Amino acid sequence: MESFSQKAKLEILSNPLESIKNTFYEMYALLLFSCTYLSNGVFLAPPASTLVTSRIINLSKIFEQKNNKFSNLKIKYKYELGYKEISIFLPFEINLQNTKNVVIGDLFVHSFLRGAFLACASIVNPENEYHLEFCINSEELKNLFLKIVNCSYLKFEMKTIYRRSTYVIYSKSVEKITDFLVFIGAKKCAMDLMQIKMIKEVRNNINRATNFETSNISKITNSASDQIEAIKKIKKYKKFEKLTDSLKEIANLRVENPYSSLNDLSKKSSSKITKSGINHRLQKIIKIAKELA
Repeated sequence: MESFSQKAKLEILSNPLESIKNTFYEMYALLLFSCTYLSNGVFLAPPASTLVTSRIINLSKIFEQKNNKFSNLKIKYKYELGYKEISIFLPFEINLQNTKNVVIGDLFVHSFLRGAFLACASIVNPENEYHLEFCINSEELKNLFLKIVNCSYLKFEMKTIYRRSTYVIYSKSVEKITDFLVFIGAKKCAMDLMQIKMIKEVRNNINRATNFETSNISKITNSASDQIEAIKKIKKYKKFEKLTDSLKEIANLRVENPYSSLNDLSKKSSSKITKSGINHRLQKIIKIAKELA
């Protein structure tokens, strides 16, 4: 069964490619956040069976078809029992060793973040909790990612922790996660996430209402039980007839309606006494019962 992360990534991969420069920035992020630099301009990618390496290979073919041989990179990846190496000709300069001064134009930020998401992100099953995270191994890359994802116009406001030699940049806000998915092109998964949120909210509201109702019924039942016991005691000591007519009316109403609320008793009383008045008279009956030997 596909995880929510896989669904989001597969949805992104199913979208049509944009301009050559957008494709470049996605490739740039894929290389930054998933590949390891070996030496002599060669980078080690994940095994060929992974989604990331497949995406790198497919995007490299796009650049080759465009015949833009401006920048040449070599990507080495594990294939079955050995290794393969591919050359990627990019239409723009790329620097994978120094990212401190990297600036990405607003038109290409979504492509860069899409590549980063494909390379190193995961989303917890939203049925359990709301949690999107990026695992980044370098402080320099962590700083670059935060500069982009938390910029003033995006306001995704992701947080960072350091866990097992890795920088984890994360968000637990369902609204921010939804906005991020829409921004990078996973709109269907964003809709699924909002639907799950709405269903959970309805379910929680029903549970709260049920618990509230159950609590109220329990309180009414316990109070009514004490009141009826007091009335029985008064009758046992043959003091019931000495009560005032108003107290006798309320006592009879309570015995006849053991599960009714004070508000219901108020509506059923002939004098239409208020809920507060009903409660006052029942408390008076309990006090009389307690004074009996």
